[in-house]
Amino acid sequence: MDSTSACDRCHAIKARCLRSNIFAGCRRCFRLQHKCSYARTRGLPGRKRKQCDVGVSTPVKKRGYPWVKVQSEIPKEIHRRPEKERPGANPQVPHLNLNPSSALATLDALLEADEMTNFYAVTSSFASRLKATVRANLYIGPPLLRDLYMALMRNFSKPATEHAVYDTADLSLGALGLQVLRRTKINDQTSLASFLWLGLFLMTFDRLILGTSTYLICENTLLQLYQCYPWASRDPKMSDAVICLLFTDTITCLLNCRGPIIRFEPPRSGMVDRYAGLCCELLPMLYDTCTLATSNRSSTDACSSSLDLVVWGEVYQRVYQWQPQCAQTMLNELASNELAVLLAQAHAYRAAVLLVLYRIRYPLEKHQTETQIWCTDEILSQMGSCLALVGEPPPHTVMPLFIGALELKDSEKRTRALLILRFCRGSKKYRYMALLEKMCHEFWSQESPDWLTFLRRYYPLNIPL
Repeated sequence: MDSTSACDRCHAIKARCLRSNIFAGCRRCFRLQHKCSYARTRGLPGRKRKQCDVGVSTPVKKRGYPWVKVQSEIPKEIHRRPEKERPGANPQVPHLNLNPSSALATLDALLEADEMTNFYAVTSSFASRLKATVRANLYIGPPLLRDLYMALMRNFSKPATEHAVYDTADLSLGALGLQVLRRTKINDQTSLASFLWLGLFLMTFDRLILGTSTYLICENTLLQLYQCYPWASRDPKMSDAVICLLFTDTITCLLNCRGPIIRFEPPRSGMVDRYAGLCCELLPMLYDTCTLATSNRSSTDACSSSLDLVVWGEVYQRVYQWQPQCAQTMLNELASNELAVLLAQAHAYRAAVLLVLYRIRYPLEKHQTETQIWCTDEILSQMGSCLALVGEPPPHTVMPLFIGALELKDSEKRTRALLILRFCRGSKKYRYMALLEKMCHEFWSQESPDWLTFLRRYYPLNIPL
């Protein structure tokens, strides 16, 4: 097979044939689920020779170009540099080959030594459950899902530097995943599970590479989930991905003053999620807060005349009176330090939502009230106690710390907040973390206290939770 020849299908429709070393066949046949073959017989290159009208054709002189040197032999294979010599490649995580049995065996070996699931799980007790859920979905999912997970593992160990070099094959795989995500049609339960995990992997991949399109990927995934949400949230193979997507969308909409796509209702009290922790019961209140911020977005005066004060008061009281709860069965499985981490995460989010509600009603209030001081001190104390206990702040709490830092007036507390922000999980992996610190300094240098209006210039704001 010639290295420059197109497959039979691309040749028939006269389309560009792009091949890759990640999956078998070309990208068009892989995307459309066609068999990629090269069975046709190839003729001479160039135009067809003219034939005479009589029965016997006259000999035609071959056209030749003396300035072109014709090679006698065409190489059958393109020799690439070894994987170790390619810039930005991680030789410890190989590409999956085309044999399904050996690919699954390689996947099992890598999942056993995988540190990425420990990073994204809220505590170590949830890491094994998350790993089992990921393994089950990778087994039944398409090869693209497994290849994208391998790309995540290869790029997970790289630090977030401005001059980081990423493998071209991984970047092309991420672009192919975005095309599949936009064009996927959900037909059954298996395809929906693969679609949700594909969106979740693409969100994680974007956070590691750029961090600028995470919100758009999450929004596109949830828009297709909207019709199937009632039974998808009850499926154990999809519930982890659903809650993670809803949690990311709701938190991001809270800062962008947008309305979330789906309102999450916890099926039971005391629910604990591997990503949201004890904040599952807080998600409906976050949804109502986003609705208030969206309705008040057009108002710029201090009176906030477009705000419904009755609804605002009801939401504020619900958030203020909310206390995190954990089921008794989960309490028996969690260690004491893990429970302390979950409680610190929940209290930090509760204080941050109260700050958002206060700023929605009083956008131009410069003097700090007792409520603001209590909320900012609560966020810093919860972060500091967790940092002293386990060596890092609670996972997925960048948003509460960022909101609390914007409300601070004291220089010492600001320095302490930025120091804790550098210790947050993912500060050395996500490029977006440096932008948050820059935004804090920029907001502190201006006179207006309305940070909700200040954040609109950075829309869409992608907070690495």
